[in-house]
Amino acid sequence: MALRRRPVKKALKQRRRLRKEGLSRFSLLHDDQPRRSLISVPQDGEGPFPLVIALHPGKSHPLAMAKITKFHRLGEQEGFITAYPAGSGRRPRSLSWNASPDDKRVRPAFAEVDDLDFLEHFVDELVVNTPVDPKAIFVTGFSQGAAMAYTFASAMAGRIAGLAAVAGAMTDFDRPAEAPLSVIHVHGDRDENVPFRGGRGRFTHRRRRWPAVKEGLDYWASASNVDLPDLDDALSQCQGPVQTVRAQSSNGGATVEFNLIKGSGHAWPGRKPTLWQRALRIPVYQGYQTTQQIWSFFQDCIEDDCEGDPPQA
Repeated sequence: MALRRRPVKKALKQRRRLRKEGLSRFSLLHDDQPRRSLISVPQDGEGPFPLVIALHPGKSHPLAMAKITKFHRLGEQEGFITAYPAGSGRRPRSLSWNASPDDKRVRPAFAEVDDLDFLEHFVDELVVNTPVDPKAIFVTGFSQGAAMAYTFASAMAGRIAGLAAVAGAMTDFDRPAEAPLSVIHVHGDRDENVPFRGGRGRFTHRRRRWPAVKEGLDYWASASNVDLPDLDDALSQCQGPVQTVRAQSSNGGATVEFNLIKGSGHAWPGRKPTLWQRALRIPVYQGYQTTQQIWSFFQDCIEDDCEGDPPQA
């Protein structure tokens, strides 16, 4: 009898936790597989509200991303919907994203899953079933979730108003961007999982080599006609723990911004170190509040309408 009660108690405990956090389940069936995501809709106001889609890291899950970023708590204060989609995998607490299915260096174990199609369907369902402002849809991601956010944005740039990547890298460069887009990227200079200069770090999977962060920023700078300076030259002139390189398109619409966090490892800066980060002695910089900085960037996109110059033929 005790064995039967244990899963029930665990489920009830998780429901109470979700209710306390103001999160609701939002499940979809994609390719005959259930995707159990989480969403949070502001209680005050009728909308339409901006939407922030936050993609969890590899070998993780939506609730973990909620705990890391707390976008839903900020969304309740600032008035935006937060969505934490679920990646793919056999174990519900160890999900991944198929950010670049044709690249064997970075493909996950379940490379046959079309996560891009899932996310497009996910957004469509949110627009139909929640009070989303379709002109204010943003995507962000952490680690492998950042790679997926880059892939998603390049395919959906006409519908996405802004992109934020943290401790990840763009991996799919085969698809031309459909429209200009504002991008902010946050990365620690001591990241040994996804080194910001690319390649492999101490904790990188042995089969992976990551592109440099610069490659993704150059891709979006070109797509939006943003004259982004050489990162190495620009960073050499920066001082302080947060080194920022920022450039705008000629009409001031699209922005590409890179924030290098000195002394920080593979982390979401501003969050307390997790158990595994403490165990591996991964430094996490506390002086940069990533979630708030990303939302501030997205707010500027709403005010400016983030329309960059069209790319030149």
